[in-house]
Amino acid sequence: MSNQDVIEAMLAAGHYPLLREWGVETARTRDEEGLLRAPLIQVFEDEKGRWILTVFGEWFYQIPNESDVPAAALEMLRAMNYCMRFSPEVVKKYDLIPLDPLEFESADE
Repeated sequence: MSNQDVIEAMLAAGHYPLLREWGVETARTRDEEGLLRAPLIQVFEDEKGRWILTVFGEWFYQIPNESDVPAAALEMLRAMNYCMRFSPEVVKKYDLIPLDPLEFESADE
C-alpha cells in the first residue's frame, strides 16, 4: 500500500486528493479558487507502519487491514457531512481501531 494507491482511488472516485508531507488529504469538493472544501479526510502511514485515518486530528483510527486503506478512506469520506464526524457504520465495517489523539501530538521544543 502507498500514498499513490490512495490518491488513485480518490481520483477514480471523482474526489480531490492532495499529497502532503505526512500523507494524503482528500476532499469531496473544491471551491472556485481550487481550495479543498469540507468534508475532507486525511490518511497516512505512521512511523510504526500503521495506516491512520483522521480528520484534522480530532479522531484517529487505525485501518487494520492494509488492503482496505483506499476503500475505508473513500467510504468514510462519502459518509461524512459538513460536521466531519466519523461514521460508526464505516468504523464497524472496516474494524477501525480508535487511537488516542495524544499519541499524534508533537512536543514543543
